[in-house]
Amino acid sequence: MGIEVILSSAEMRLGEIYGQARYDTNRKRGYSDQRVGNQDNAHTDILGMRGELGFCNLANCYPDLTLGDEEYDQIDCTLANGLTVDVKTAPRLTDNLLVRPCKASKKVPHLYALMLGEGPAFLLAGLYWSDELFRESNLRDMGHGPTYFIGKERLWLDHHFVPAIGRKNESA
Repeated sequence: MGIEVILSSAEMRLGEIYGQARYDTNRKRGYSDQRVGNQDNAHTDILGMRGELGFCNLANCYPDLTLGDEEYDQIDCTLANGLTVDVKTAPRLTDNLLVRPCKASKKVPHLYALMLGEGPAFLLAGLYWSDELFRESNLRDMGHGPTYFIGKERLWLDHHFVPAIGRKNESA
């Protein structure tokens, strides 16, 4: 169960352009990729940006379009109530929330959101509080170092925070 959003062709293109720009900027600055898996790094950034656009569409907010600000790169958007969100995007509907441990110097968001799909359709699978995520009991080694793992069934979805347009696109 989740909430579906479909990006327009313009949003898909924006995600491609901005995702590539994010990839290029991060490589120039020497930032290491935090992906968990063997997928292409540039594709991961493009998919991530598209997922962020989809989430922001549902949450009626704007994505943070800052490039290369290491302190804030964990925060993808801020909700109207002031809560910050890091949106994680995975291509398969069976994927789970995976979060790599972050540096102490980085700002930690209040929430993590999991978007599933490759576009133009994405599914908001749910949300998870940061203070509940960062517990030793959630750490696993996924083959790329320690990773916080939350099974999709443990995510929550509060339809009250999603504007009416998001509720209309509900799917099972």
